[in-house]
Amino acid sequence: MTKSTSFAMDDRHKLNNSAFLEIENLVKSYPKNDGGEFVVLDNVNLTVGEDEYISVIGHSGCGKSTLLKMDEPFGALDALTRGKLQRQVLDIWENHRQAVMMITHDVDEAIYMSDRIILMTNGPAAKIGEILEVPFSHPRDRAYMRNSEKYYELRNYALNFLERNFTTDE
Repeated sequence: MTKSTSFAMDDRHKLNNSAFLEIENLVKSYPKNDGGEFVVLDNVNLTVGEDEYISVIGHSGCGKSTLLKMDEPFGALDALTRGKLQRQVLDIWENHRQAVMMITHDVDEAIYMSDRIILMTNGPAAKIGEILEVPFSHPRDRAYMRNSEKYYELRNYALNFLERNFTTDE
């Protein structure tokens, strides 16, 4: 389900990604009586699937201390669209260094998008199984990474962890 919504705040400085959002025609400013401005994020589309969500957590909802939490945000997309959006999220992060926590079941996506991968144990009482450091610097280059031996070592290590901890003999 896609919902169009608007967010408002008192000052543009609270809107960390205002330049990016202006390019996307999502920011509108209105003058206030006291000489300041009232900033509105207008016509923002949030796609909400059964098991997918994106939420923004922070003091003002858009301040520097904001955490962007993404739960399988690209899961229902085709490979080309997924790759484009992954690159856009990385570009935003590389330009603004906003804290992002992303949940994914795609090992390749985890390696490309993350600095650290937290592998969870199975079941309702899941715990942190291992934390892996991703050995690639920013800006990320998918082609370079996929041609690297380190990429496949990390990928195989993560897949082996998942197979050891989630494979059943049914």
